[in-house]
Amino acid sequence: MIILQDGRLRLDRERLKQHRKRLGLSQEALAEYCFDRRLCVSIASIKRAESGKAVLYRTARHLAEIYEVEVEVEVEELSVKAEEPKR
Repeated sequence: MIILQDGRLRLDRERLKQHRKRLGLSQEALAEYCFDRRLCVSIASIKRAESGKAVLYRTARHLAEIYEVEVEVEVEELSVKAEEPKR
C-alpha cells in the first residue's frame, strides 16, 4: 500500500473500473449503492479514484468492501507506485 504524505492513496484506475463494471454499475449507481450501505464514497470520490487521483484511505477501504475483497489485499492490489516526495 502506498500512502502519500497527506494520508491519501493513489489507486489503479483501470482495476477500479474493472471492478465497477463487473458489478454492472455506472459511477452514479455505485455512489448510490455506497450511500444505501452507509459507506462514505461519493460520486466525486469515485471519479477522483478512477481518474488516477489520490483518495482517502477510508474511500479505498469502502470501495474494497463494495468489491467484496479483503481490505488490505484490495488496497495493495489497487495501489500504484508513487514517486517519492521531493525534499
